[in-house]
Amino acid sequence: MPKDAQHARETLLDVRNLSVDFRTPRGRVKALRDITFPIRRNRIVGIVGESGSGKSTVLWALLGLLAKNAEVMGGEVRFGDRDLLHASETQLRATRGEEISVVFQDPMTSQIPVLTYGRQMLDILYRRPDVSASEKRRMAVEMLGKVGIPDPDKRIDQYPHHFSGGMRQRAGIAMALLTGPKLLLADEPTTALDVTMEAQIIHLLQDLQKELDATVVVVSHNLGLIAELCDDVVVMYAGEVIEAGDVREIFHNAQHPYTRALLECDPARIDDVSRKLPVIPGDIPDLTRALSGCIYAPRCQRAMPVCRTETPPDVRRGEMSQARCHLLEGPHHDPVWMSASRLPPAKPSG
Repeated sequence: MPKDAQHARETLLDVRNLSVDFRTPRGRVKALRDITFPIRRNRIVGIVGESGSGKSTVLWALLGLLAKNAEVMGGEVRFGDRDLLHASETQLRATRGEEISVVFQDPMTSQIPVLTYGRQMLDILYRRPDVSASEKRRMAVEMLGKVGIPDPDKRIDQYPHHFSGGMRQRAGIAMALLTGPKLLLADEPTTALDVTMEAQIIHLLQDLQKELDATVVVVSHNLGLIAELCDDVVVMYAGEVIEAGDVREIFHNAQHPYTRALLECDPARIDDVSRKLPVIPGDIPDLTRALSGCIYAPRCQRAMPVCRTETPPDVRRGEMSQARCHLLEGPHHDPVWMSASRLPPAKPSG
């Protein structure tokens, strides 16, 4: 099978050269610049990076839910034979919820407090006029049971305020999966939960992904969640994809200095007990200004003069793995840097 055909068969959604600007009083914020990565079928893909790196903007761009001051400057988001960036509003409405669903960060703002879960889930199935109300209720009860809500036949008639935070998030996952979507997007799905409930949601997503043969994209700044939950990882910084690959490659042999710096700040990898956690010095650059060279150069401990003037190459390690850095290829290639990630293994949880 030709490589292009195999890639198309394995890829559910393909983000190609996506660029997004936001119009602000300070000028245009170049929030995403030339973003490219595939989402492979039946995989859990994590998008990770600091706040302001553009993780959530990617999700809202492909769903057509960007703010009014946003403008897509270029690129494609291929979902099957469709380009979601150039789809009509009618086409997007037919895709959202049916083929692509979302689990939001805070269930209390994404669920309707004055409607029971039964009413909300019946409303989600409004595009199924051939299915009776009793069958829709049965489907809803079954999905609530799948996500681990006890006595789903009774609790379906309760309101969101009757549920704990973790149970509300489970109900949100049930609602997102009710239509049998091909792709589930989860935007910081465990941020509002405690550590115990976070672990339960991680295992729930893993079990449901296997049971339903779903493809899941998780946006998070939580490296522990990404390491435990995901198969593939996309690392973003200041609106660019600077590294991507299999989760084991990213966490055990990261190639980009930013990825290594992120991992070195992971509390699970810190042996010395201290009142202060390590941080990456500096701040994300002002994206309203003209950019040149490597976007990470002002904060990089390995920065060279060329990093500030020339865009680094995208270096592939395999069909799905790549990193963007002068240290990896070209006249400034450093084989010592490539061969050792210098990162200690993460401590086992619990």
